[in-house]
Amino acid sequence: MSTESLPSWIKIWFFLSSAICSWDASFILLRPHSMPPDGKYSHFYSPYTLYLTVDDKYGDLTDPFVIGQTWCNVAEIAMMLWIVFCSSSSNGKGWIISLVVSTMTFWKTVVYMIQYTDLCHGAHLLKNADFATTLKLFYIPNGTWIVMSAFVMIATWNHLASALSTGKNKSE
Repeated sequence: MSTESLPSWIKIWFFLSSAICSWDASFILLRPHSMPPDGKYSHFYSPYTLYLTVDDKYGDLTDPFVIGQTWCNVAEIAMMLWIVFCSSSSNGKGWIISLVVSTMTFWKTVVYMIQYTDLCHGAHLLKNADFATTLKLFYIPNGTWIVMSAFVMIATWNHLASALSTGKNKSE
């Protein structure tokens, strides 16, 4: 496997993503104490006051999917932080785990967003905010994880496929 280390942009994305996802996971796992306006820790989560005007599921303390996807976030955070701080360029593990965690994040976010469509009978879960507000507070923030995960998946797949193909040619 190639000794080339991961591109800086992937490590920066994983670092930023793990910080934001840690904050988001703590919001979900600390509910109702994190809930604005009266939760014990709500001052740390004031931006959720706006987000909750669009996304009904985040405000529903009994929604099992939101809680389950949050535990998936915790696993993804651990993997991303390992890549940022512990992966070595001396083997391909960082590349492989980057592909795995990006694929996990991509599909988890797609499944989360598809719940809000008529395909899953969930269009009513997006509150009656105007399109501009819904775009700004729901589609763009959630879509960022789909787009960035796809970029990382493509970059890591291309690198791994090239490394495997080079290794195969050397052994022939």
